[in-house]
Amino acid sequence: MMIALSRMCDYKHHWQDAFVGGVIGLVFAYICYRQHYPPLGNMACHKPYVCLLIQTSMKKEETPTADNATSLPLEGITEGPV
Repeated sequence: MMIALSRMCDYKHHWQDAFVGGVIGLVFAYICYRQHYPPLGNMACHKPYVCLLIQTSMKKEETPTADNATSLPLEGITEGPV
């Protein structure tokens, strides 16, 4: 803001120059933000995409695999004394 005001004070730039420059700056800032972060409406908008990808990959690794004995079906087991 101070740079825009100082440019207008030298009488070589008009207020339109500062306004359009500010709008262009905001557009580019938003584009750069969205390349690294989710939308502002998202609950995790403060975390970069890289952190979110790491969290989801860690959750996938925690899921039980077919090697886990608790996930195997209990076939052939009868209840009570045999």
